[in-house]
Amino acid sequence: MAVALVFGSVAILEYRQNRFIVALLRSFGAPAPLLLLRYAAEALLLAAAAVLAARGILATTHGELFGKLAGFEPALLDRGVIDPYAWSEIWRQARWLGLGAGLGVVPVALAMRAAVGRVLQ
Repeated sequence: MAVALVFGSVAILEYRQNRFIVALLRSFGAPAPLLLLRYAAEALLLAAAAVLAARGILATTHGELFGKLAGFEPALLDRGVIDPYAWSEIWRQARWLGLGAGLGVVPVALAMRAAVGRVLQ
């Protein structure tokens, strides 16, 4: 319950910050579609970076990270049985990240509907 409260509070603060920044940029004359594209591109770049990090960094340090640091048994770390870094598995996760990136732009789109003067008060 406490974790949900903390993450909910962070989400509200993030929304308010994005709403203020969007209103401020719109007051300087930035067009709304350009701002929406900027947030969408940022979300997709972050999702792509996460996919590449999972495929590159985690794949090479898998044994050290999960074996030595997390304490998993060697039988669980055998990538011959199941490889979480195979492109088929990464693609499955990337689709969910892409969906999350798309849904993450929705609050920004909603914030653009607010009147600039009302937000900046």
